[in-house]
Amino acid sequence: MSEATTAPPAGTGPHPEGWRGYWSRDTLWRESELGGISAGILLRGTRETLPFGRADSVLEIGCGPGHLAALLAPLVGTIHAVDIAPPSVAACRERCRGCGNVTVGLLGNDYTDLSACGGPFTRILCVSVVQYYRDMGEVERLIQAARAVAAPGAKMLIADLPLARTASAFVRDALGTLRAALRGGYLGPLLRAARGRWGPGSAYRACQNRAGSLVFNRAILEELVGRMDLQATVLHESLSIYANRPSLLLDF
Repeated sequence: MSEATTAPPAGTGPHPEGWRGYWSRDTLWRESELGGISAGILLRGTRETLPFGRADSVLEIGCGPGHLAALLAPLVGTIHAVDIAPPSVAACRERCRGCGNVTVGLLGNDYTDLSACGGPFTRILCVSVVQYYRDMGEVERLIQAARAVAAPGAKMLIADLPLARTASAFVRDALGTLRAALRGGYLGPLLRAARGRWGPGSAYRACQNRAGSLVFNRAILEELVGRMDLQATVLHESLSIYANRPSLLLDF
């Protein structure tokens, strides 16, 4: 594994409905412009490390309203996009309605089980998803499930991993996120989303306080890679709207 910077799980207390319930009710992210912006950032950032071509069959885990699937559709052979939230599945299906090579499905109660997704897939994408898992055990089960549906030589990208941070690091990263938004021309949508995410009455903040989420660091990633005997590279350049969010690229 190349040098990493990401992990210990934090805030993983019991959450009865937790994030599954939140994403099934969410409108903040589903209706935000940031989904399309972040999808574009990811594709530009992975041009060299994760190229896509017409021979590729893609599995997107946690597709949300389908921004990434819609952008990828002209570049690859097929895409199967899946999510845990019925409204997101419906939104993705609508956004990709004109894309004959995109299929969309709903994950079951065990959202780490990919056996119904078909395959084999040459590219498996999991963007801004695993931080909402209960623990690292679920992350391991997802990777094992991805291995089972991966074609020989396939690559899996687990992207946008939040880091464990001190208060000063949080401020540094927030300023970096704002600077990137200003340069990229999406400061307005970012501030609106931030207000919805953390402002008074925020359903996201309430779920975060109740359910918690995973954060990452170098030690956690190295332990994960070693425990599962993975061929892995940490991509340090952020592939989302958020500053200082590494990603993990796996070779199967």
